[in-house]
Amino acid sequence: MNKRGQVTIFIILGIILVAIIGFVLVLTQTNVNLKRFIPVQTVSLSDHIEGCIEDTGNKALDLIGKQGGDINPALFQPYLGNSLTYLCYTDSFLPCSNRQPFLAQHIENEIKNYINAEIKNCIDLSLFSNKGYTVQANSFTTNIAIGTYNTVITLDYPITITKGDITESKQRFAHTFNMPLGRLTEVANDIVKVESLGGDFNNLAYMLKTQNNIKIEKQTTLGSKIYILSYKNNPYIFQFATRSWVG
Repeated sequence: MNKRGQVTIFIILGIILVAIIGFVLVLTQTNVNLKRFIPVQTVSLSDHIEGCIEDTGNKALDLIGKQGGDINPALFQPYLGNSLTYLCYTDSFLPCSNRQPFLAQHIENEIKNYINAEIKNCIDLSLFSNKGYTVQANSFTTNIAIGTYNTVITLDYPITITKGDITESKQRFAHTFNMPLGRLTEVANDIVKVESLGGDFNNLAYMLKTQNNIKIEKQTTLGSKIYILSYKNNPYIFQFATRSWVG
């Protein structure tokens, strides 16, 4: 029994030794940098910055959708507690004029300006400096890319935090928003084109043409038309107003 026990101990020790050697080889071959990441008791730099992008981005996109492409609408129709921008408007007995012929670019600028103004209130690098980290941060630039079915907000913001032999450094932070803003912007342009030519946009025919992937709700109020756009299986909406043939 003693000999069997000794053999068992030697086998276990051998397995442990092989495991240790294998772990060292993996680290050597993959060049893992154990000093790159900050301790778990401190929030990750990436998580903090990208969390702020997500928070401010959601607020910007929500306002853009509910207010017809403007963060602070100037010419609008009040509707159910929101201020819906007139994308096409006239105050005379004529077809409306397209007020945003480059709607996607306008929306990108609106989101960018909102992010630049608001994200400073969210990013708090004292989370790291108060824990003894040296923080090196340059100014940031914001980029907005509106895709057909999602929007990407990117922050070019070189930051390095260091404490002893622990360092985390990153140049770019980003978040993707799964909102079909680009597709709904295309629909809005199609609607405005018809309205600006003096026609009455047929929302039912348009929805049928898209196999009901696009939903267009059309309302009238105080001489204006309200369009509420959405894409199938996505809660995001884009709504705006038009006004033509004012007697």
